[in-house]
Amino acid sequence: MRILHAAYEWIDDALNPIVVKELRQAVQGKFITGILILFLFFQIGTLAFSLIDKAATNNFDLGRETFVVLMTFVLLAGTLAVPVYSGYRFATERSDLDSDLLFITTITPRAIVRGKFLAAFALVMLFYCASLPYMTITYFFRGIDLLSIFVLVVLSLVGVGLNIAICLFIACLPLNFALRIVVGLGALMPLFWVFGLSVAMTSEFLRMGIGARLLTWGLWEDMTPVLLFLVFCLGMLYVLSVAAISPPATNRAYGIRRFVTGFWALSLGIMLVYSVKAANARPLGAWIIIATGLLCMAILGAVSERTWCGRRVARTIPTNFLGRRLAFLFYSGSAGGLAWAIGLIVMTQVLPVVLLDAWGLGGLDLGYSFEREREGIVALTLYVIGYSLLGAWIRRTFFPDRIPVAFTWFLVALVAGLGGALPPIIGFILFGSDEEGWLLGNPFLGMQNGSWRETSLLFAAGFAGLMLLVHLPWMKAQWDRFQPVGEGAIDLDDVSALPS
Repeated sequence: MRILHAAYEWIDDALNPIVVKELRQAVQGKFITGILILFLFFQIGTLAFSLIDKAATNNFDLGRETFVVLMTFVLLAGTLAVPVYSGYRFATERSDLDSDLLFITTITPRAIVRGKFLAAFALVMLFYCASLPYMTITYFFRGIDLLSIFVLVVLSLVGVGLNIAICLFIACLPLNFALRIVVGLGALMPLFWVFGLSVAMTSEFLRMGIGARLLTWGLWEDMTPVLLFLVFCLGMLYVLSVAAISPPATNRAYGIRRFVTGFWALSLGIMLVYSVKAANARPLGAWIIIATGLLCMAILGAVSERTWCGRRVARTIPTNFLGRRLAFLFYSGSAGGLAWAIGLIVMTQVLPVVLLDAWGLGGLDLGYSFEREREGIVALTLYVIGYSLLGAWIRRTFFPDRIPVAFTWFLVALVAGLGGALPPIIGFILFGSDEEGWLLGNPFLGMQNGSWRETSLLFAAGFAGLMLLVHLPWMKAQWDRFQPVGEGAIDLDDVSALPS
């Protein structure tokens, strides 16, 4: 009995208090209870109609059709009702009146986000457990096997987790009520997209007989990139949510950059093994294009970060030579973020090809259109670097007090839009010319087919190189200020010492 009591005490102490609070409030409310009763009513009604159909007809696909209907009800609750409910509850806690509670609690932001996610996932599992007996009954209707039922139930949880993460991320954003409503309405599109895709994949997997193909290489050959991307989305939403509810003075970017770097290395290794196994390097070529495009967004985030380091963060800066340089890349800071993102982009473009050549696999086909698409994504990246640094320079020079540094990305988008739209308008009105040369300011020109592809690539390279040269003193100043505490670090409480 002492062992059981000790185990109970350990579990009680280790259990996330956010999970306990959320589940206790959920079961005491009427929303979850009402949805569950309505949910069970539809489940029983579906089986009743299927039994009538089974007695009246000789439909050999009745079990599969009934399972799809039952799974649709489960996905409605798991991918729409529960995520929206959990996100709404968290958003109300993030209101201006209650937001201080998140900063005075001893629970870490990571524990808060994990607790909210696990509580929402536990509610979804309640619906799944209530529905699983009805789903297994469809086995007796013919047209479906038990292994397929259990496999599809497990796979559907990926979409459930993704939608929960999306709703919690939106709830974590530091927005006012009106903007939160607008962003929430915009998020309905990915929520319904995940729901529709989950229903479509359930029907397609049943048609192809996923139970019989579960251990075949062909199935996992197609599913590995998709699952890898979904895992990245889940992890990215988690670290972004944690950063969003963390106090501004903390090292917000550290978790994000560490996760992205780790997943970048992991996905590179998987794609290399995947390409060598399939004797086809096209998956690796697709990885290069997608990874470069995603890292472009990291550049926008880097120029929207602060340029100083508070005393709390400076206490954790390593004092040794190598540790300080690595910390500069991963800690919150605009210059370090730019160096980290540009470095990863360069490695994304160069390292896979070098590894293939080193292993004697340089002859693997990267795809017919790979070089063309690669030139386009490189040109887009150079434009992003140039416009991001230009927007940051405009904010520092003309609007240092009017535009917060966190909204630099909005200024960058505005400058890029004007750079792509104004030159052709001016050229047509003043000079009557509609040549493509006036479109060189358009960031997407390099991704178009035409004779100006190489010209736009050279223009983007010159634009990005010039802006990097202009910002070298600015980046060096941030490196000089990046010191361990007591060696030049800026005190967060000394506002007069903060740079503009």
